[in-house]
Formats: sequence, structure tokens, C-alpha cells
Amino acid sequence: MDNSLLVSLLQNIAILLSLSMIYDFSWLKNENSGITYKLLNGIIIGSFGVVLMLTTWTYEPGIVFDTRSILLTVAGLFFGIIPTVVAIIINAAFRIYMGGAGIYMGVVVIITSGAIGLIWNKIRPNWKSKNTYIELLIIGLIVHILMLASTFLLPAEAASRTFSIIALPVLTLYPIGTMLLGTLFMNYERNWQNKKIQDQILKSEQQFKELLKEINLISILLNKEGKLTFCNNYFLKISGYTDNEVIGKNWFDLAVPSPKNITLKTSYQTAISKGKALSNFEGSITTKNGDILSVSWHNVFIRDSDQQITGTACIGENITEKKHAEQEKILLANIVDASLNEIYITDTVTDKFSYLNQGALKNLGYKADIVSQIGLKDILANSEIEKVYSKLSSNSLNNKDFEVFETLHKRADGTIYPVEANVQKFESSNTVYHLAIVQDITQRKKYEKEIITAKQKAEESDKLKSIFLANMSHEIRTPMNAIVGFSGLLSDNELNLIDRQEYVNIINNASERLLQIINDIIDISKIDTKQMKINISRHFIHVILSRSIKTFRSNDILQSNIDLELITNLPSNIEDIVLETDQYRLQQVIENLVGNAIKNTPQGSIELGLIAYERHVCIYVKDTGVGIPPDKCEVIFERFRQLDEENFHEGAGLGLSICKGIIDLLGGKIRVESVVNKGSTFFIELPYKFESSESKHIKTSIHTQ
Repeated sequence: MDNSLLVSLLQNIAILLSLSMIYDFSWLKNENSGITYKLLNGIIIGSFGVVLMLTTWTYEPGIVFDTRSILLTVAGLFFGIIPTVVAIIINAAFRIYMGGAGIYMGVVVIITSGAIGLIWNKIRPNWKSKNTYIELLIIGLIVHILMLASTFLLPAEAASRTFSIIALPVLTLYPIGTMLLGTLFMNYERNWQNKKIQDQILKSEQQFKELLKEINLISILLNKEGKLTFCNNYFLKISGYTDNEVIGKNWFDLAVPSPKNITLKTSYQTAISKGKALSNFEGSITTKNGDILSVSWHNVFIRDSDQQITGTACIGENITEKKHAEQEKILLANIVDASLNEIYITDTVTDKFSYLNQGALKNLGYKADIVSQIGLKDILANSEIEKVYSKLSSNSLNNKDFEVFETLHKRADGTIYPVEANVQKFESSNTVYHLAIVQDITQRKKYEKEIITAKQKAEESDKLKSIFLANMSHEIRTPMNAIVGFSGLLSDNELNLIDRQEYVNIINNASERLLQIINDIIDISKIDTKQMKINISRHFIHVILSRSIKTFRSNDILQSNIDLELITNLPSNIEDIVLETDQYRLQQVIENLVGNAIKNTPQGSIELGLIAYERHVCIYVKDTGVGIPPDKCEVIFERFRQLDEENFHEGAGLGLSICKGIIDLLGGKIRVESVVNKGSTFFIELPYKFESSESKHIKTSIHTQ
């Protein structure tokens, strides 16, 4: 082989080694970086290829050879698609720029070398896991066999001569060079992976140590002499010590109460010297201020690489509170036994008593030695046995924490007395029991009979008072809101005269309405007896609606809720519609419905509208609120009923019943259509007639949105 070729190959190898340094120091640390970084590496690899093409062996002018095929093959194997493709483009462009007779061969070699590296990674993704030397050698042979095949792209007179000259080095040195460079890259990659694994191990060890520091368990390390080499924050917290006060100190002298410390120190030294396993045990430790804590210890030996014992690792659970709980349990058992209430525990399988406290034995007249011989049937009145067993066997007891009921107990002498039983199920040692806490209610029953008449009278009086107060609160709230709201607006010095007069009118109207409501509070209670006074006269419906709308425009809830809007939907001939009605009572109903809608609509809209039919008008209030279940649509118009009767809500449940009573007296109808979680629409149907044009002298603007 020509010496110049050998020199060129050595120079090329030096350049390739420089690329491997970049792979080691840069690419492995940042291979998951963005596309910009990958493009930059592709430019660097392409630059190395250019340098290789400038350091060549020239067979004849225009026909040059170098190790760019090795470079691009390894790039495809280790750098991925983007850097390899960029490098191929740069090298191909430079080869075309160089020109000469070998231009086609050069470009083909560049493309096939990089492509084979990429394709190999695709079809054999796990090639790095084993037999990497053979894999790299095979890849090198394939690439350079194709390189030799591409010599026939040279001019015919040079193709055969070139093939014969380069065949040997291309099929020997080039595959070996590919294998060696690839192996170098593999070693770098493995070293990097090992370093990452070591870093992860160190990080895991650090995290484990930090975990030991923060867990709510005592964690300590002792050396062979029993001196503390490590303790966690939890131990320092419960003991009151600091690190400087405990590290290096003998554990048994520091934290183990006397005289147990001497015994435990001896046992520890014996276990260390003989390699005897340390047992897990419950012990005590002394805090800095002298408190004694109970601890359950779990211990293991620490050994070095030669398996020699160097100390122990101890994890302790602070069971002081558990110990106190056990003592309290014993105390509670004594209290239960001494309780004057009767306490029974019954085996649900045998139906015999497993336990009766002293209160039960005393009241029943039985002795303790026969408890296991008697059962529930022995202490129940004959008339109560079936009822009590039905309750104990029902699903309700399984689904509830407890069942409370009254029954009759029978003493040993046959006398009967009333009791209240609080019964629940519990399981212990795979056996199900009934626990019953029973109270003798003989005196209570006597008192109940004596006060039942007085109680009924008090309830009736309280009910009447509640109705009165609820009605007053419900009916006064709306006009008071208008008075307070518009009175506050009058303090605005910049308010023009027209608006000020309008606000004064609204306040006057609300005040008059409030006075009317107060005068009519007693009359509302007479709705059911048809004694309520209704003042029927002719009124323009748009005047009534206008007042209601203006009142609710100033509603605090509506103004503070930006997700809720009040809109109107009124016909174009609204000013022609005249009702013969009580305007204040009708306005009371409308404002009640709108007020309810505001309270029950967290977001969306509330629509106040009117539809004119041939003989009646339909005023409706539509909201997008919580809605009403179908079974409640009629109930809500009854007195003292609310949508959710299981929980407390403001109001006495009179609002809608008052509305219905008023509409009935006005000769109309009220109904509701609703879908749960989508909203409700309340409809008020009232008779009306059109007003003649000459009587249209009352005008009020209605603001629409």
C-alpha cells in the first residue's frame, strides 16, 4: 500500500478521535436538548467531514479517498437523524464543490454511509446490548462493500484500476476503523451511563438519609461501642436534645433509663461480639427534661464489605400514646362496668350475653355467674320479642352506626319496666356482636304523661308566633332594600334633579308598600278563610313591572354577582295592557318570585316577561338556577314547605304559599315548570283588557337589556 495513503489514514484517524471527544464531553450530556443543539452538532460533524476531505489520499486528480464514510456511519449510529442528515448535506455539498471525476462516487458514499448507520439503528434498536464488536464490524463491511461498488461510478478507464488499488485497505482497514471508532463511542456511552447510575445511587442514598431524618419514627445508628453516629430529626424533636448533645455519646448512658441501661448495654456488647441477632423489643427512653417515652424497637446489624459488624441501625416507634390509650381502655372498662346505665354485649350467633355490666345485673336482678346462661329473650317482655328481633335483623342496623328504640325489659322477678336502647353492631375476632346501652326510662315516661298537654299547647303557640315572625321578615325585606338602597343614592351630590326625583319616587313607593304590608300582615293569615281584603282597581301592567324592575336593579345580591343578569322580555304593546287587580299585591308576588330566583341562581340569567293572550296575560319569571324536582313542584306552594327540607334555609316557607293565596284572590292562577340543575319558570295568569288610546296618560319607561 502506498505510504501516502497510510499517512492520510493516520491523519484521518486523528480527526475522528477528535470527534469522539466532542461526543464524550458534549453530546452525551445534552443529547435530549432541542433541535437547535442537534443542528449545531450536525454542522460540527459536517465540518469534521470537510476536514477529512481536505486530508485525503489522491489517487489521481479528481479521485480522492478519506475516512468520511467511517465518520458518517458512526454519526448515524450514535448521533441520530438530525445531526447525521445535516452532516450528509454539508459533506455532499462540499464534495460537489470539489468536483473531479469521482464526484458521483463521493456523493453516493456520503449518503450511503450515513443512511446505513441510521437504518441500522432503526432495524436493530438493541444492537448495543451484546456482540457490539461484531455488529460494528458487519456495519463497517456493509458500508465499505457499497463504497467499493460505487467505484464503478468513476470513469470507465479509472474504475477497475481504482477498485484494485483500494479494495484491500477499504475491506480491511476501513471496517476495522469503523469498529474501533464505534467501540470508542460505545465506551464513552457506557461510562456516561455508569456515571449517571452512580449519581442516581448517591442521590438515592441521600434521599434515603433525608427520609430517615424526616420520618415520624426514631432512627439512630450506633457503632460497636454503642455510641450514636446518627439520629434523625424526629428523635431530636421528641427528646429535646440537639445534634451536638447526642452525637458521639453512649446511647445507653444518654437515653436508657436506669437501671435498665446497664443490662441493655451488656446485652448489646454480647450481641456485637458474638454476632447474635438483636431482637425486636419494647423499651423506654429518657428525654432531656426527664420524661419517659415508650418505644418499640426494630434492629439490624450494619456490616462492612468484609461482612464484619460495625454497628447497628435501629428504628423505633414512639408508642407512648398507645400505652396511655391501653391504660385508658382499662380505666374505661372499669367505668363501663360501674355505669348505672345497663350495658349488654350479645353474641349474634348464640344469642347469649357475653357481657353485662353491674348496672344491668342490678336492675335485672341477676347474678354475674349466670350471665353466659341467659340471652336477649330472657330479659324482654313477651310482647316485645318479635319487634326487637325484627329491628336487630333489619338492614337498617347494618347501614347505620346505631339503632335507637324503646322497648320493655323484664326483671328476674317478672316485673316489666320501659327502657330506651341504643344498639350497634361490632366485630371482634371474627365474631359479630350487638352492643346495647340501655337506660331505664320509667321516670321519663311518667314525666312525659304529665307534660304532654302543656307541651301541645306550647307547640301550638310557638307555631303561631313562628308564622307571624316569618311572614313579617319575608314581606318587609324587599321594600326595605329599596328604601335603604335608593336613600344611599340620594347622598350623591352629583345626582341630577331628574334622577333624584325618580329615586325619591321609588323610595316613596317602597315606603307606601312597606306600610301597606305591615297593615296587611294580619290579613295574610286570613287567606285560607277568604277574609283577606283585596283592593281591585285598573292599573297599567307596565307601571307595576317597571317598579319591580327598578327595585331589583338595586338588589345587593344581583349587583355583587357579575355572573348573573336580570333581563326583560315584554311585548311591544305593553303600554296598552290594563289589569283590574290589586297592584301592590301583584307587585308583591312578582318581587317575591324574582327575589327567590336571585337567591337560587348563582350564575346565568333571570328573565321577567309577559305574554298577552286573548283573555288573559301570563307574567313569568324564568331563571337558570338549581331547579325543582318534579315531586316538589306542588309541595312548594304549601305553607311552611321548602325545596330542601333536610337542611336549614332562611325563611319560613311561606313565600310561595302567600303568592298562591294572593293570585287565587285576584282571580288568577300560578304554576311552575322546572328541570333540576337547569332552572325554573313560574307563570302567573291574570285576566285583562286593552286600554283605549285616550286613556294612555300614564307613561313609565321600562329598561330592557
